[in-house]
Amino acid sequence: MPKHSPATEAIWFQISGAIGTLLFYAFYEGLYRIADFEWQKAAVCNAIAYAVSIIWQHALHRTLVFGATPGVSYWRSLGSTYLCYGLSIALLGPISVALDFVTGNHQVTWVLGLVITGAINYFTVKQAFAPPKGAQLDELHSQ
Repeated sequence: MPKHSPATEAIWFQISGAIGTLLFYAFYEGLYRIADFEWQKAAVCNAIAYAVSIIWQHALHRTLVFGATPGVSYWRSLGSTYLCYGLSIALLGPISVALDFVTGNHQVTWVLGLVITGAINYFTVKQAFAPPKGAQLDELHSQ
């Protein structure tokens, strides 16, 4: 299990997120190129790519950032990661509307939205990998 200080954990989360974002974008582009329909093609490909990308983003976070936490099953942390990323994608719409109103620039809005949802993801996903509340670490290691 990776053991990082709080500062390096946040850096590793950013690295993991950057790798996952690049993989997401490559997958999105691939889907977009092979999709044989035109109705809302970009939105459908984006939604599919985002949903699938959470699987490898979870694996990256588990490998590079948090490790396999004793007492937290793979499936529990994966399900929690889906909830966390679902929350951030739901919040991204209103955040983008507000940022676009303030900045007036869609590219600045995109970058700031990525930073804000990245911060939300860090704090929520960190909880997804945390040991169950009230569990003693020595009890978890003996399981």
